[in-house]
Amino acid sequence: MPGPDQGLELQLSIRSVQRNFDGDPQITVVGTKPSWYTGHFIPLAPNQKCREAMSRRPFRDTQFKLAHCLNSPEIDDKFVWMMDDVYMMKKTSIDDLEVPRFDPWYRVNMKTVWHQLIRITFAELTKHGKSNLQYGTHLPHVFEKSKLSEMFAKYDYPRQLLLFEILYGNHVHNPASAVPYTGFLRRLLARVPEKQLNEIDCNILNYQSRVWNSTMRDWLMEKFPE
Repeated sequence: MPGPDQGLELQLSIRSVQRNFDGDPQITVVGTKPSWYTGHFIPLAPNQKCREAMSRRPFRDTQFKLAHCLNSPEIDDKFVWMMDDVYMMKKTSIDDLEVPRFDPWYRVNMKTVWHQLIRITFAELTKHGKSNLQYGTHLPHVFEKSKLSEMFAKYDYPRQLLLFEILYGNHVHNPASAVPYTGFLRRLLARVPEKQLNEIDCNILNYQSRVWNSTMRDWLMEKFPE
């Protein structure tokens, strides 16, 4: 980022948080700063070895950013991690976000690198007697630095490539307290007409990259114009 739309997804995501987070959000952008952004920002300048690793495996980029957040005094001891294609569609509190929510439909397969990493992450969790719930849902995730540190040490993270949302959720949360994300999160897997977009009723919205088109862009800009 900035991408083809100069960080428009990030801009709209930030607007949605400012509109719908139930509290006073302190927003930090980590990584590359779009030209329009004037808020709190933590730049990252990975060394050559990190750049090479991230070019081979984009998941390394996220690992690098999360590790930086853990070690940065500019990030609070408890913080919310949120990607730029995630939007708050109605009033949502920190208590809402702290409820552990998982994908109730996920079944392990090997179709993509992402699916392979889920299997590897589940295997590491099983070694430590932890649950195998699929917490990689694209929801905003609430992290505590002390618990992140435990996770990093226990699973040799980030040196070992694992999916951090799944790792953290199963490492920290009691599976008995977890609930399906149904109703709270809506994930769009295919493009939909504007009429169907207007019928969406959820706290958090996310979509796959192929859904980002002019219809989605214009609809989100109408929702979050300022």
